[in-house]
Amino acid sequence: MAHGRRKKRRVAATTPQEEEAARQRFLEALEAQRANARNQDATEPAETQATATAAEALPGFYYDETKRRYFRSTPASERRQQEKLEMQQQKQQIHDQKVEFQTKARRSHGINGHNWVAYMAQRQSNYTWSARNRDIRDLMPKMLSDFLSSQVVKSQEMEINGRLTALALHPRASNLGALGGEFNCDQVFEATSSGRLDILGLQRLPPSESPTQRALPICNFNIQGVITSLQWRPVQELDILVCQLESGQRSLPRTSPGRVCLLRVGDQETRGVALVSTARMKRLDFPDPWTAKWYDSSNLLMMDMGCLLDPTDTGKFCVGYGGRKLTAAYVDGVADNSEMLLAPFGKISSAVHAQSFFPTGNVVLNGTKSGGLWGWDTRTPRRIFEWEEEVTPDRPAGSVLDVHMLSDCRRAVVQRSNGELRVVDLRSSKPVVEFMAGAPKRYLPSLRCAIDSNESVVVAGGDAQRPLAVNSFDLRDGRCVSSVEVQNNAQTEKRSTLVQQVQLKSGHYGSRYENTPEIWAISRNELYVCSGRTDNSDE
Repeated sequence: MAHGRRKKRRVAATTPQEEEAARQRFLEALEAQRANARNQDATEPAETQATATAAEALPGFYYDETKRRYFRSTPASERRQQEKLEMQQQKQQIHDQKVEFQTKARRSHGINGHNWVAYMAQRQSNYTWSARNRDIRDLMPKMLSDFLSSQVVKSQEMEINGRLTALALHPRASNLGALGGEFNCDQVFEATSSGRLDILGLQRLPPSESPTQRALPICNFNIQGVITSLQWRPVQELDILVCQLESGQRSLPRTSPGRVCLLRVGDQETRGVALVSTARMKRLDFPDPWTAKWYDSSNLLMMDMGCLLDPTDTGKFCVGYGGRKLTAAYVDGVADNSEMLLAPFGKISSAVHAQSFFPTGNVVLNGTKSGGLWGWDTRTPRRIFEWEEEVTPDRPAGSVLDVHMLSDCRRAVVQRSNGELRVVDLRSSKPVVEFMAGAPKRYLPSLRCAIDSNESVVVAGGDAQRPLAVNSFDLRDGRCVSSVEVQNNAQTEKRSTLVQQVQLKSGHYGSRYENTPEIWAISRNELYVCSGRTDNSDE
C-alpha cells in the first residue's frame, strides 16, 4: 500500500465583492450585539424600579422588603417608616444638589474637580441634614431640662389651715395665680369644712436678695364646698372657673351636691389688687362636679374646609361630673341662659374626673373614675370611642386624674391616682411611653402634671421614692432628664408631704424668654414657687 502526501484541496480565490459582503455582515452582527446590550442596560433599572414599587400601600399595614410580607402597623413601625422615608428624601436632596452644582474638572491653584460654590453647597446640605428636627427631638428637651434643674423651688410663708386641692396660673399675666383648698373652721356645735379661693400675686425682689420672687395673697373668697378644679379663661383672662363639691355641713339641707361657678376677677392692673365681683357670677348646679375646662383657641388651626377658628370664641367650656348616666356637659357660659349640651350615653358610666379638648375644639377626651377613657364629638349624638383600662388582681386600675391631649390628635398624656403617668395612643388604645409606674395600693387624689408649650417635656410630682421631687421627662422616650427637690421653710412646724400638683408658668410673657417656664407646685399643705436660680443668672 503506497503512502504519500495528501493533496490539498483547491479553493477558489475570493473576489473583492465577496470580501466586502463578509465584512458588511460582520459589522451588522457586531452592531446588533451592541444594540442588544444597550437595550438590556436600559431595561434593568426599570425592572428593578417596578419590583420595588410593586408592593401596594395598605391602610393599617406596612410592607417589609427583606421578608417580602405585610405586617400590621404599630407606632414603632410607623416611626421607623417615617424615619426611613425622611432619610431617603434627604439623600435624594443631597444627590440633586450635587448634580445641580457639578462643574467640569479643571486644574487651577491645585484644586481639581469642583469649585467653591459646590463645596459651600455640599457643606450647607450636610448641615441641614444633621440639624433637621434636632431642635425638637434633642436640643429642646436638653435646654428645658437644664433650665428647670437650675431653679430653686421654695415653700411660701402662707397660713394654711386645711389642705390645698387646686392650683391655677394666669395664662398671660406673669404675676397672677389662684389657689383653692378646703379649710377647717370650728364652730360651737360641730366642725365644718369650707372652701376658699385665694388670688395670688407674684412679688419680684432685687436680684441681690434671696429669694428673688415670692407669692403673696391679694384677696380671698370664701365659698361653701370643697374646690376640686380651677382654670382661668384663656383669651379674655378675666373669668375663672371654679368647681366645688358640697360642704361637710350635715345640718344643712342637701339642695345641690355641687356647682360650677363662673367668677369675674378684675382691676388687678389699675388698682394693684384683684377683686372678686359677686355681681359677675354664674352658678350652674351639677352632681359632684370634678373638673371644668375652657377650650383654648388662642392657637389658630387651619381646618380642612379652609375656615379659621375664631380666637375670641372662648365662652364655651366642658364639665365633668358624677351623675348616674350623664357624666359630662358642654356649656356656653357667655349666653344669658347658659345653654347646655349633655354628653350621650355609653358603656362607661363612671364619673368624669379629667377632661381635655382636642386641638380642633370639637372633640373632648374624658377620663373617668374607673380608669377608662372615652371621646365625645360635640357635633354627633354618640360617643366616638370608649376604652376601659385593663385590670388585674395585682394591678387594679387607678382613676384618671389628669389628661392632656397632644397637638397630633393621636396621643394623650394620662396620669392616674395610683401614680401612673403614661402616653396613650388613642388609635390602638395602648400605652406607648411610660414615665412613672403605678403602685397597686396607692391613692393620690390631687395628682396633676404639666407639659411645656413645645410638647417636649412632661413635668410631674408624685414620686414615691422622692416625695419632694419635681421630675421632668422626655415626652418622646420617657427618660427622666432632670429632677428638682423643693425646699421647705426651716422655721415651719408642718410635716412635709408629697408634691402632687405641678404647673409651668412663664415669667416673661411677651418677651423673647416667653418659652422659659418656671415651676409652681402644691402638696397637701404647702405652696412651692420658683424663687430663683442656682447660677444667679437674671433671665
